[in-house]
Amino acid sequence: MLPAADIASLQTELAAIGAQMGATIKLDLTSDVTHLIVGNINSAKYRYVAKSREDVKVLAPQWLEALRADWMMGTDDVDVAALERRWKLPTFYGLKICLTGFDDRTRTTTSEFTRLTKCSGPAKVYTGNGYAEWR
Repeated sequence: MLPAADIASLQTELAAIGAQMGATIKLDLTSDVTHLIVGNINSAKYRYVAKSREDVKVLAPQWLEALRADWMMGTDDVDVAALERRWKLPTFYGLKICLTGFDDRTRTTTSEFTRLTKCSGPAKVYTGNGYAEWR
C-alpha cells in the first residue's frame, strides 16, 4: 500500500489527467458520477458503489492512463468501452479466500467456485502454505 502522501499525489495526478480530457472531477459520489477510479477497495465510496450503484463503472487507475495514451496518439475513435472492459475491477478483486473441508460430494461446488473466480479476475487464495493469487 502506498503512503498517504503518495496516494494524495496520485489522486491529484489522475484528476488532472481526467480534467485535461474534459471529464468533470467530483470529490463527492453524486448521482451523476459515471466512473469510480479505485486505488483501494477499502473505502466507503467503493463499498457504496458495489452495493447500490450498478450504473457506476468501477475501474483501476490504469484505465485513465490507457485512455489518455490513446487520446494523446490522436486516435479519432478511442474505444472507451473496450478500455473499460479491460480495466474494470474484477468482482473478487482484493479478496482473500480460503476453502477447506470439501469432499467428493462438494467437488462440483468447488469446481464451480474455481470457474467463477477465474472469470472474475484474480483473488488471493489460502493454499495452506500462505496466500497465492488465483486467476
